[in-house]
Amino acid sequence: MLCFIGFLTLGLGGQVGYAQKLHGIVISDLSPWAGWGVHRGAIAGDALRMYVELHSQVPASQLEYYSLSMEEDEFSSPQAILDLLADVKPGSNDTLLVYYTGHGASDDRGHHLDLAGGKLYRDDLKRLMESKGARFNALITDCCNLRADGEDFFAPFVMPDEPRVISPLFRSLFFSDAGWLDLNGSSPGEAAFIAANVGDANLPGSIFTTALCRFWEANRSRPVGWERLIRDVSLEVAAAFKADYPKGAKVNAAAAPQMEQNVDAISYPGKPQRSGPRSGLTVRDRGGAGAVITLVAAGLPGERVFDLSRRDYRALRPGEVVVAANGQQVTSARQFAELVKQSPQVMRLKVDSQGRAGEVLLRLRY
Repeated sequence: MLCFIGFLTLGLGGQVGYAQKLHGIVISDLSPWAGWGVHRGAIAGDALRMYVELHSQVPASQLEYYSLSMEEDEFSSPQAILDLLADVKPGSNDTLLVYYTGHGASDDRGHHLDLAGGKLYRDDLKRLMESKGARFNALITDCCNLRADGEDFFAPFVMPDEPRVISPLFRSLFFSDAGWLDLNGSSPGEAAFIAANVGDANLPGSIFTTALCRFWEANRSRPVGWERLIRDVSLEVAAAFKADYPKGAKVNAAAAPQMEQNVDAISYPGKPQRSGPRSGLTVRDRGGAGAVITLVAAGLPGERVFDLSRRDYRALRPGEVVVAANGQQVTSARQFAELVKQSPQVMRLKVDSQGRAGEVLLRLRY
């Protein structure tokens, strides 16, 4: 069965006096081919979370919502998605948002949505979105980003209260910028995993979508930019993966365990150039036993790290000592600088604070 209600894509234009709209397309692949088994409910839960967030942050008069639930193999195809998107007509001052939860993979042509009926390449989908003429386009996918060479669930229906106006958060994210957001829940070479500890109403879901929707819910009343959202969601995803899969996770029995999951922020408004400081930390030697933090620059990543023992955010402080980075012992300031240079965007630090050691996650600028 093909269940069609909507598909999510974002666009903004420049018409004076026109009430901006968010055209939201939510796509979930629940087909037998996908083989979700007991995890099928998590994919349905992802789509339900997106429905709730969009309908609780944007009034009905400014939201065009489409949901495409592909429940049979014959409808799990690139054409089904392209046909739906062809019917979406955003104004030049609108936002077009496309969200997808399901299988994904990569090959020599790049990342693609992996469907029963074939591959829909990310770049092809973005070109079609671009052709719609929206001011701001957002493509958010929660799927694996690995090379592909090599029980049923019915989600409870939740009707959120309709807001009278667009939430400050969604206005700042989806109605203020022009250009592109391109975001996936896992980085190249990684799979995207189901959350083992969801915590909210026992609604299953994926690690990335759960973290994203929690951020939207917690920050709905204040304007927040994409840099802050991506930083916090990236840290939440990294921490949740470590908590849910402390020994790593496998996509199949023959695969090596994956030890982390990192958000891939391909493009977004205000994304820093790949130059300048990555961490915002200045450190000095400590006699071969770590690197002492001497300065935490304002507005840079060291001001907001995720403390794994407290399960909360805090700032790094001058005087704290970095004793390990990404599992490697730190012996000098120069070595720590090299580890920062080579690190993935989310960096795991072991920090000694007045004799008490703890671990934090630091999201680097680029």
